[in-house]
Amino acid sequence: MSAGSPREAADDAAVVLGWMSRLAPSRALAEDLTVEVFGRLTGRQPGWLARCPAGVQQRFHSAQAVLEFRGVL
Repeated sequence: MSAGSPREAADDAAVVLGWMSRLAPSRALAEDLTVEVFGRLTGRQPGWLARCPAGVQQRFHSAQAVLEFRGVL
């Protein structure tokens, strides 16, 4: 993850929460999905994804979390 400071981490979380707020039917679910995304970001990444910039990783995990929630994946 790119967040080198608490301020950058808060900015990253705000961006992901903004995405999730537009995609989830409730604020609570948007928050839960945001937590899920950051759990995935701090966990073990596949090699190809670990080599990608942090923003790409955020978008990948955000899309994956929403698609899983919707039952597509």
